[in-house]
Amino acid sequence: PVCSERSSSFVDNIWDVPTILDSNRVRFHAHLRRLPGLGWRAYRIKPDDVELRSPRTLVCGPNTMENGFVHVTVNGNGTLTILNKGTGKVYKNLNYLSDQGEVGNAWWHKAPRHDRKYSSLGVSARVAVIESGPLVSRISAEFDFDVPQDYADGLSRSNQMVTLPVRVEYRLTASSPRVDVTVTLDNRARDHWLRANFPTGLQTDHSWADSHFDMVCRPIPLPDSTGWVERAEGTHPLRTVVALLSGQDGLAVYSKGLFEYEAFEDECRTLALTLLRACRIKLAVSEEKQTELPDQGVQCPGMQRFEYAIEALEGPVEPASLVNRAADYVAPIRAAMISRGKGSLPHEASLVAVTNPMLNVSCCKPAAGVNGVVLRVVNPSSQPQPLGMRFAKSPKAVLSIGMAEDRREPASADMMLAPKKIETFLIEW
Repeated sequence: PVCSERSSSFVDNIWDVPTILDSNRVRFHAHLRRLPGLGWRAYRIKPDDVELRSPRTLVCGPNTMENGFVHVTVNGNGTLTILNKGTGKVYKNLNYLSDQGEVGNAWWHKAPRHDRKYSSLGVSARVAVIESGPLVSRISAEFDFDVPQDYADGLSRSNQMVTLPVRVEYRLTASSPRVDVTVTLDNRARDHWLRANFPTGLQTDHSWADSHFDMVCRPIPLPDSTGWVERAEGTHPLRTVVALLSGQDGLAVYSKGLFEYEAFEDECRTLALTLLRACRIKLAVSEEKQTELPDQGVQCPGMQRFEYAIEALEGPVEPASLVNRAADYVAPIRAAMISRGKGSLPHEASLVAVTNPMLNVSCCKPAAGVNGVVLRVVNPSSQPQPLGMRFAKSPKAVLSIGMAEDRREPASADMMLAPKKIETFLIEW
């Protein structure tokens, strides 16, 4: 077990009298075979008198981990090197931090006229193995990142430096090439733009990122914006994934609650993920005058925690399939402790499954007024895709309905979905 502790808690009983329940809480990792889609599987957990003492681990050195897909090294500056075993591609200096000045506001970025940009590539990190096991292993890196205190006079960044204490945790599991990253830092600076950077080394001029009901391809080179009202910028939105793809290789970054990226037209084809943009609230009270509000919340002060993941891809990869890979990270399986009930449901079942990995299920909810569910399926790819719905129990009807659930037309569980199509189904039992 990861940890085991005895505890007591008050619980209600049938006579509405609080009772003390003694328990032994155990946290552990388990390898579960593939679970049913939109379904469940029940497990019975039985304590064993014999402690498992397997020497197997994913840690293969003081700063390295390895599974069947990748070999990862946590470098002395806190960055990550990943070897993709399937293609032989090596990605170096992944996840270094960069910091630059910010004199804009919450709606748009503006750099100081004389900006100074910093990176964590030159820091010295304290690297430690913090978990070692056959299913999950983790390595941490802690370092101090010195950045200017604020933007001083607005033309250049302050000469007064402050230290951002940073802790990075890299987590590798036995069954996935994905490396989960957690960054925790104390933001003591103001007026700055902090990003995590991933030099991919891939030969491509396009980035891929998911949007609402779509997977969007964007050119990396910026257009000549001479004469435009606004300068062309390289930042773009994402929901859960951004990736660069080149032949058999690719690198994807999955994010939880981080919605801005930039792909640079540099030699390394670097991806940057915005962690925070600390700025001031400036409002134009007239054509000649601005006022600055005292609110400090937009400066993102204090302890901050960011979660994202890195995956070295083995291709060729269909960009539309990355939406579901991101969902595996953003919305993982959930475990719930329950007692035996009186219902008739089996120990394992899938309410409804969409077998095509190119399609994404964006909604599943109880239907209004009938015994059934509403399922919304999206085809983010550029090709028609077979639906391939499968049910644990044969439904009375499968109907195609509008997003407002107003129209109802007969549908097939194996119908074809047109490219970029959003289809909503009513499955009635």
